[in-house]
Amino acid sequence: MTDVMRLMALVDRVGAVRFEELSRPAPPNRNHALIAALEQSGVLRVEARQTWTEVEGFTALGIPAANFGPGSERTMHAQNEVTERSELERAQTLLDRWFATMT
Repeated sequence: MTDVMRLMALVDRVGAVRFEELSRPAPPNRNHALIAALEQSGVLRVEARQTWTEVEGFTALGIPAANFGPGSERTMHAQNEVTERSELERAQTLLDRWFATMT
């Protein structure tokens, strides 16, 4: 059973679900030099996103793209979203390494 089917089965008892946009998870293009360099810069995980992002649209057009940023997916875009300073500093370090590969 897919996540969409589970959601519909759960909500169907009390209401209705309407999807305005659906997109597949965008698999990371590890073969592209920029994405490979980002991974080699120290990114901890490289995986397909399970939620909608612009990356899927770019991927569908053949444009390499990635989501990158500090913080917890558990609280992202939520009212209680928190990002530790150490996570921001780590992200800056990774981006500095990544940009250095482009010069």
